[in-house]
Formats: sequence, C-alpha cells, structure tokens
Amino acid sequence: MVAQQPACIVSPCVAMKPLEQYQAYSIPVAVIYYDAAFNCRGEFTLQSVKELAESIAQAGRLICPVAVQPWSKTPGFEYRLIVGHRRFRAVAEFLKWTAIPAYVCEGLSDHEARMLNFVENLQRKSLNVLEEARAIQNLFPEGVSVREAARELKQPTRWVWIRRQLLRMPEAIQQKAAAGLL
Repeated sequence: MVAQQPACIVSPCVAMKPLEQYQAYSIPVAVIYYDAAFNCRGEFTLQSVKELAESIAQAGRLICPVAVQPWSKTPGFEYRLIVGHRRFRAVAEFLKWTAIPAYVCEGLSDHEARMLNFVENLQRKSLNVLEEARAIQNLFPEGVSVREAARELKQPTRWVWIRRQLLRMPEAIQQKAAAGLL
C-alpha cells in the first residue's frame, strides 16, 4: 500500500491549494474600522506612512495582507482592523486603494484581538545598524555609488554612507554599533 501525498506539496507536477486559515480576501477599505487607539503602537508619523506607501507602490503590491475581524459595534463598518495599521493607512490614504488584501480572523474576543496586535508588533524586530549595513552591502556590491543606493532605498546619502563605513570598522566597533552602544 502506497501512502498518498497531500495535494499541497509544492511541485511542478502537483497542484497546490491554499490553506484555508491563511486565505486573504480583497476587502473594501471603506468597510474596515481603523482605530488608532486599538493599535498598541498608537498613531504613526505621516512620514513613516508615506515611506511605506512609496515602498508598496514600488513593489506593486502588499507583501503581507492586513488582518481584520468581523465588526458590528461601529455603524457603517463590517470589519475592525487588528493587524497592519500602518499598511492600511498607506494604501487607503496615500495610494487611494479602494480594497486591501486581508485575512479575516473570526471568533476572536477583544482580548484575543488585542493580543494578536500586540504579539505581531512585539515579535517584529527592527534591524539594527549592522544588519542594515550588511543588507546594503548585499544589495549594492562595490561599484554602486552611495548616491545610487540612497536613491533606490529612498534614504539620505549620509545614511547609506554611514552604514558602508561601519563595515570597514573593526569587528568590536561593529558589534557595539549593533548593540546600540555607539
């Protein structure tokens, strides 16, 4: 007797099917309740939202959908945004999308929804300066000017230059910079 392989194995010969719990839907932004007070990060600077919008526009899509839950407590809305507040504002306010890819999380209590929001933000780790420097080195090998890299990254040339210089420093200095001690 031969064991059957599940239909979700990635292979050119086998059809893939989405996992039901991760399927995203295109949901009109107008029916999603955005509550900055719900988000554990609070409000965002307009500049950070604008930068994210530019990044999304450049990629041509969201890398990761937002998460919503069914919502009837606020008239005029069908869903409440629980994860992806900055992404939501970027596409709704700057890119003027009428719909956004979203996971629908059903059956969550308010506590569970807030926990998802908190854990998602808590687990996201910002890159330290050394990780940024190494990423720049991998993206822009020697021969690419600081100015070219800065333009593509939409960062000041000084920001790129500092990170490139860090990689020329002794390992001990690099580690202190990564730890935030410099």
